[in-house]
Amino acid sequence: MLVELEEDDEKYEDETLYTNARKPPSTGGTRSAKAI
Repeated sequence: MLVELEEDDEKYEDETLYTNARKPPSTGGTRSAKAI
């Protein structure tokens, strides 16, 4: 379960960064801080 969650988190982080680049920083401000 932990490994699955970790893998999912990695994939989500990648997607968040990609979405952050396209969307304004206002939308991904909090997410950006979490991804870093």
